[in-house]
Amino acid sequence: MDLIFIKGKIKRLMKLGPFGAFKCLYHRHKIKRLVENIGIDIDPWHIYNNFFCRYYKRIVVNIVNSLKPEIVVEVGCGTGEIIRRVNASTKIGIDINSDLIKLAKIINPEAEYIVGDFSTILSLPFNRIDCLLTVNVIHGISQDDLRNYIRSIIDKKKVKYILTDNYKESYPYENKTYSHNLESYDERITLLEIFDDGEGYRDFFLWRVDYER
Repeated sequence: MDLIFIKGKIKRLMKLGPFGAFKCLYHRHKIKRLVENIGIDIDPWHIYNNFFCRYYKRIVVNIVNSLKPEIVVEVGCGTGEIIRRVNASTKIGIDINSDLIKLAKIINPEAEYIVGDFSTILSLPFNRIDCLLTVNVIHGISQDDLRNYIRSIIDKKKVKYILTDNYKESYPYENKTYSHNLESYDERITLLEIFDDGEGYRDFFLWRVDYER
């Protein structure tokens, strides 16, 4: 196992503490049983890396909530464990995996869920998005594709903030993933702040969209 993963696991355990580790294991068991009972097929990653097992997800929630948004859209929402904890009147979770969306509706019903991708945002019934959230997703999307997605979205919807992530340069498989600089994708986008994930794997990037530029 690569050293960065060993260090990351140690950091995660230290962040969780004994009670947090218990909650992590409990929810792994709970979600696994539910997945088996309803007969869906999902990547085990979503079971073993649930909200209570991964500290970075709390950081994402805190960043979004600090913006005091009213409308939040998450692309790649998985089981909905991040979007459900966001304090917003309108919370939309989007994922291409219909089984994940089915599970999200059961275990995290506090948000609305849609099977789709970035292009799905264009058909949402509102013209404003306070925060567009997408983490642990875009490393699998090429620069050209994400550029086109982002441009089409901010052209049609008035987006205030975008929260993304990139793997750190020390990440062993960084050269096998895509890294994105949204400032280079559209002149209306400006980087506001970078946040550490608390685990040693990635950084979070908070971007502002300025329509007067």
